[in-house]
Amino acid sequence: MNGVQILDILKQNETPLHLWGVGEAKSYNHFLDELSKGESFFDYQNLVRVLNVVKMVIKNRVGKTLYEANQELKNGVIKKRMQIPSEKIVKSESILVAALRGVLEELQIKESYILKTRVLPFFTQEFRKSASYPGLISCYNLFYVEFIIHELPDNPFATEEIKSNVGDYVSTHFWEWI
Repeated sequence: MNGVQILDILKQNETPLHLWGVGEAKSYNHFLDELSKGESFFDYQNLVRVLNVVKMVIKNRVGKTLYEANQELKNGVIKKRMQIPSEKIVKSESILVAALRGVLEELQIKESYILKTRVLPFFTQEFRKSASYPGLISCYNLFYVEFIIHELPDNPFATEEIKSNVGDYVSTHFWEWI
């Protein structure tokens, strides 16, 4: 399905496209980019954006879990998060490969800092109204991978976003151990 066909389906279903690209909502072009990269799939019959996501349960040597407390967006807005980090799984990518990519990108660490990795034996699914694309429902297929990592600061710390892809909105991640 091409971009024109998707746009027609969205319009036929009265999706509020005038809200896309406004405030924290992402643009239609970002949606097409996400689809083309295989970061999400569009169930056009049900108007559902489907994402496979790996949640990274990152522990330090004393068993504390790492949470992303806040994100600072490129426009200076601070978003409260208080959740474990996650990464979209792109098509043809395994859960473990996506998790490793996410850990290395988000925390900007060397792979040698990882002491242990294991895919956790459960899966959850969540349906939510999409904040990124008003009028769509997002279905999140959630997988979990646990990491034990050393060489990270014991106190709260921040990492700068190093990617510069179109549509990247985050500039800084703020981390805390809980």
